[in-house]
Amino acid sequence: MVIVLITGCWSSGESAAQAWIANQREAPGGAVTLPALNGVIDTEPVTYNAKGAADPFSPKVALQSRNDIVTSIHGAQNVRFPEASVESLRLVALLRKQGQSVGLVSDGARYENLRKGDFLGREQVEVLSITERGILLRQSDGLERLMKFNQRSS
Repeated sequence: MVIVLITGCWSSGESAAQAWIANQREAPGGAVTLPALNGVIDTEPVTYNAKGAADPFSPKVALQSRNDIVTSIHGAQNVRFPEASVESLRLVALLRKQGQSVGLVSDGARYENLRKGDFLGREQVEVLSITERGILLRQSDGLERLMKFNQRSS
């Protein structure tokens, strides 16, 4: 097998491109002219006064909006601790009432009963079951996790 390598000096074609551009500019109708822009339209200044108006970027407003959505989807009676993260909540007791298990959950300030079918926290996890081991929760992504008992050592 014989490989022949031919080298030489030739132009890269840049001069041909430059010549074509120059030729286009000189040709009648070849140059494109754009119409002049209109002047800037001056608008009257407006004073923005937000005193007394709700701040749309306030976390409290955003949280309230989320709580309204949760309530509209699941109903007010089924959402427990809608303002709290599930991670901040503790399962402190298991109650049996008429053959049904009820979990007693606390955010440190108050306690609420949790039943199968309830929704919990900002994350809107669903309570699937309540057993002696803890509360089985289904997250919005479909994953399940167990909220185990966490008693205070006070």
